Amino acid sequence: MIARILGERFGFRLVVARDDGAARDFETLPRRKAMLVGNGPTLVRFSRRRRAVRERSPRRTPSRELLDQQENHAGAAAYAAPGMEALDAFAFHGGFALALARAGARVTALDESPAAVRRAQANAALNRLDVEVACVNAFDRLRCLRAAERRFDLIVIDPPALAKRAAPARRRARLQRAQPAQSAPAPTGRRAGHLLVLGFV
Repeated sequence: MIARILGERFGFRLVVARDDGAARDFETLPRRKAMLVGNGPTLVRFSRRRRAVRERSPRRTPSRELLDQQENHAGAAAYAAPGMEALDAFAFHGGFALALARAGARVTALDESPAAVRRAQANAALNRLDVEVACVNAFDRLRCLRAAERRFDLIVIDPPALAKRAAPARRRARLQRAQPAQSAPAPTGRRAGHLLVLGFV
């Protein structure tokens, strides 16, 4: 009822329900993702502050990507400058990578999900930005980069919430494997480097 009214009142092509947050478990409510109004392609295109324009499916995208990450992307881009070497670990659909590239940095982005890598590459092409996106485990690649003494001017580390709902034994294993800040290559270069570590657990 409410979804239909929203669609009619504002002319929305799609109204999507994302009742799939972990908080629903505490109230013994089922998690669900559903298309309430509309049909057809679910990829959407949008822009943020005249910067990166991206496409993706609202049924597969965490709401945080559309809301609170906007300020984080802008904040990270403020550290970038033309000619900088930047690394975006756990790039997902490339939000940070696109913001850094838009600011003139040469960006390498990492994500182990083939689907996420394809979307990040498509988003970079959509924006006519040159971003190198590698389909690798970011934790492993960070250790390799550190061992090789690879240097960057700017590093953004924004891993997923690996341990939020995991069982104790699995949580300890994940945290032991992760340690993103300690595994990151040193952010140094022609100018003072920056290491930006966002939400971890």
